[in-house]
Amino acid sequence: MEHKYGASHAQKFCGTSWTCISWAERGKEERDALMLVENQPYIHYNKGSLAFYALRDYIGEDSLNAALRRFVRDKAFQKPPYTTSIEMLQYIRAVTPDSLQYVIHDLFETITLYDNKADTATATKRPMAAMLSTSPFGQETAGGQPRQPDQIPVADYIDVGVFGARNRATPSGNR
Repeated sequence: MEHKYGASHAQKFCGTSWTCISWAERGKEERDALMLVENQPYIHYNKGSLAFYALRDYIGEDSLNAALRRFVRDKAFQKPPYTTSIEMLQYIRAVTPDSLQYVIHDLFETITLYDNKADTATATKRPMAAMLSTSPFGQETAGGQPRQPDQIPVADYIDVGVFGARNRATPSGNR
């Protein structure tokens, strides 16, 4: 999309995709890690596009494309049993440096949320951002009791976007 329509169009799409997958909206249904999602197109299209854009930023577009090319080459026109997302992730793992393997886990194998945001334009030193994770199937109970997602330490690179007031004169709507 970015190569065909430009970076601003891709950024606009990703901004729209993020609003489509908010945790609150998903509270009424089964929660699955991205690699396990079925029949929830707003998740696999919207969250999937964000996950692959993020993965591209981590491991590089050439590496990601090489992995996907190999996967398609090896799995195209296969007969049953058909390939799975688990097999696709093996191809991606093969091109991902050891230091970034956790990214595949966080983006595809669990439901990982980051609890960080800037409320003002001032800079304040904060403790590490929080990261929440559930099981791959989004189980929120333990022994029949409600269970909160586990808070785990953050050791990730996190993209930060800073947007000003809306300005309809610019392509992205921001200045």
